[in-house]
Amino acid sequence: MSKTMIKSPLRYPGGKSKAIDQIAEYIPDSFSEYREPFVGGGSVFIYLKQKFPHFKFWINDLNRFFMRMELRTSSCISGGNSRFCF
Repeated sequence: MSKTMIKSPLRYPGGKSKAIDQIAEYIPDSFSEYREPFVGGGSVFIYLKQKFPHFKFWINDLNRFFMRMELRTSSCISGGNSRFCF
């Protein structure tokens, strides 16, 4: 049985939540870190964090709300404090 993947609760203009299956086809098999300068709703980051939890992730966005949300999401996905999980 496969584990259900967490999806971003944020709807963001240009978001990639509906296209993540198509994007995943282009993700290389071997890499060790992921950098996203404009994380937005974080769909790709959240997907990759679940699929490759041991990788280094570098995310950024000018919107502080999104950054706080992504940090909480990252903690939740990594097994952190469950009160921040959605």
